[in-house]
Order: sequence, then structure tokens, then C-alpha cells
Amino acid sequence: MNEKTQKRKSDEIYCPECAKPIKKDAVVCPNCGVQIKELKVSTQAEEPIGEEKVVQSLVEGKSSAEIVRELMQQNWTKQKAVKFVRDIEYTLKKESHQYRKLVARRYRVNMIAALIIAAVGTIITAASYNTALTSGGSYVICWGAIVLGIIYFFIGLVGWLRYRG
Repeated sequence: MNEKTQKRKSDEIYCPECAKPIKKDAVVCPNCGVQIKELKVSTQAEEPIGEEKVVQSLVEGKSSAEIVRELMQQNWTKQKAVKFVRDIEYTLKKESHQYRKLVARRYRVNMIAALIIAAVGTIITAASYNTALTSGGSYVICWGAIVLGIIYFFIGLVGWLRYRG
């Protein structure tokens, strides 16, 4: 079975060391050999971040980088935390309609904002050009706003098309 397609069952958790699914009551991870009970005791006093909390954070819009930082504060290595969050994101993207809808909405908002920025740049350019024609002088071309607005619009469009319903 491919690592990316491994699914966690309801009686399983992800190993904090290798990020593979294991039984909730496991004392030692059968994949990497790390002692699970010992890791839970040695973490900080706050409640450990589990898969459910990561899923909830992702659905609420928290970035994966923020979640990785939280995991690292609980003695996860960066590599393991990134893999854990990435695996959960992969599963969400593939299976969760709600998550796909949320991501599509974010891309749509970014796409609209990019269009507004490009439009404002175009309006300022046209207005300054018109003023320069009628009363003389120089005009301003807002290349940055126009070009970046168009680029970010297409990035948003590709993302929106990828995640929409």
C-alpha cells in the first residue's frame, strides 16, 4: 500500500515519530519502534495536538506552517511534523468536500482581490494618461499592480478550478 493512500481507522492514531497509523492503545510503534507511552508522558503539560485538532485547524483555515510550529513546540521534529500535516492535508483534499469547498472559496477571494488590484492599476494609468493628453505633462503606468494582479488572478483561477465542487 502506498504511504500517501494509507488511511487511519477510528481505533488508530498517527505515530508522532513516523506519522504512520497505529493502534490507539499501542505501547510501541510497529513501524519505527518508538515507545508511544513514553512520548506522551514527556510532552508538555498542554494537551498534545492530535489528528483531530490538525484537521479542525486546517478546516478553520490555519496554515500548515502554523500547525507544524505547534507540533514542534511539543517536541516533534520538523521533518516528522511536516510529513504528518502533509499526509492529513492530502487525505482532506482527496476526501473532504468541506475542505475542498473552503480552499476553493479562498482561491476565489484571492482571484477577486487580484482583479481589483489590476483594475485599480489600469484606472490610475488611464486617468493619468488622459490628464497628460489634455493638460500636458507626464503620466504614470502602474505596471506592478496590473501585471501582478493578472498573475495572481490566474494563480487564483487555477486553484479555484482545481478545488471547486
